[in-house]
Amino acid sequence: MEAVVERVRILIASGNGLTRIQLRDGLLPFGEKVEVVALAPNGAEALLQTSTASPEVVVTAATLPDMDGLAFSRSVRQQFPMVSVVVLSDAPQDEELFEAIRFGAAAYLSTDTPPEEMVDVVTRVRAGAYVIDEHVLANPSLALRILGAFRELTAIEERVKPLFVPLSPRELEVLENAGQGSSNRAIAKTLSISEQTVKNHLGSIMRKLAVNDRTHAVVYALQQGWISIPDL
Repeated sequence: MEAVVERVRILIASGNGLTRIQLRDGLLPFGEKVEVVALAPNGAEALLQTSTASPEVVVTAATLPDMDGLAFSRSVRQQFPMVSVVVLSDAPQDEELFEAIRFGAAAYLSTDTPPEEMVDVVTRVRAGAYVIDEHVLANPSLALRILGAFRELTAIEERVKPLFVPLSPRELEVLENAGQGSSNRAIAKTLSISEQTVKNHLGSIMRKLAVNDRTHAVVYALQQGWISIPDL
């Protein structure tokens, strides 16, 4: 007997009424996979409806009438940690992507993303994936810029380096190379190991750190002082 997969419960937040309706209507043909449980015209209403409508994924505009959409993402993650956030931008840009990562968004997409792609993203996000990581890894220079910014931010904070590091020396080498924007193939060549071994190390690292992707693993390791990234 085939298992029944529950539909992803979605809340859409946008100050543009037409955008809210278009997003909702675009998802209607995929009713067997997703369900729009609420529409909100601003951040305050979206937070209220997140409490009452119990969405699993909040799809929000990058800018809302009463608050910055990225700050709203942080509020959702703080108040409802089990709810994932997808940020939509009319004009995607690197700076906004960086802020989306910083505030805990799981995906960052263009507002005109096709409905079928949106369905795929919210389904994966509901399952715990960080689709936002793919945008970073697809652009090595952007990965260096974002991770370099994290390095600068964490250098400002006074942190005590933990005595216990759960990662092996080889895992730290893999992670440090990943933090420099290297692909699995490039890491394998640098460390003279197979690409599969790199994948195995990354899998082990993510399990140990309880994160869903390599970008968050790198950020966490930077915060803890386990690895460093050269000046850009």
